[in-house]
Amino acid sequence: MKIREGMLITPEEYVAENLWGKTREAAVKKVEELRDMIKQLRSAVEEEKRSEEWKWRPFPSVRISAYYDFIEAAKTYFEAQGWEFEQTAEDIGEKEFNDRIEQIVYIDFDLFNHGIWVDDVRRRIDFGGRYVEVVSYYPFYPDDDTEYGRVTLKGKTKSEILEELRDIRIGRWKPEYYCVNERESFSDWALTITFSDGTEKKFKGDECFPYNFRIFTDLLEITLFEY
Repeated sequence: MKIREGMLITPEEYVAENLWGKTREAAVKKVEELRDMIKQLRSAVEEEKRSEEWKWRPFPSVRISAYYDFIEAAKTYFEAQGWEFEQTAEDIGEKEFNDRIEQIVYIDFDLFNHGIWVDDVRRRIDFGGRYVEVVSYYPFYPDDDTEYGRVTLKGKTKSEILEELRDIRIGRWKPEYYCVNERESFSDWALTITFSDGTEKKFKGDECFPYNFRIFTDLLEITLFEY
């Protein structure tokens, strides 16, 4: 994979330089190489607390997202050639989640800090009305359902927010992100996405997160400690 002057190549350049003119077998091998790079990067940043990978530019979250875009471009190229493109379980999971994204009613996020210096965080992102609202709960009582504040998510329409959620590829996230043992953990977190039919998709972890979690929390205006 090429990086030019600290920047990744575009999906179109990836296809032109890695797939164009190759046999299907050779093209499949290139796609498998991409998936291997994604797996290695995600293991480093999602399973190692403060991984060294975060010191490199572009950030691993940027590289991983770009590699997923390369795979999407490869899929389009395969279809244009009349070739079958083999979907992985992750590919299917992303599509299934994105197909239901308009049905999201709530996104609940809880961050539990075991120490006394940092407050717990409880937020509900409410998609049930005309606008998306962020509901805060009093941080010292994480089991209390009393609202501490409610504000409209500013700057974006509901459809724009849902479209950006699609780009985050939440359907590819793992259910659990644990990277330290219980004695070393200073915080635990849980995320629940509730759909209109009452079904839920849950994620949890300690001090490790999905590779692009910062993009997710920034979009939904959830302020966390630095991680």
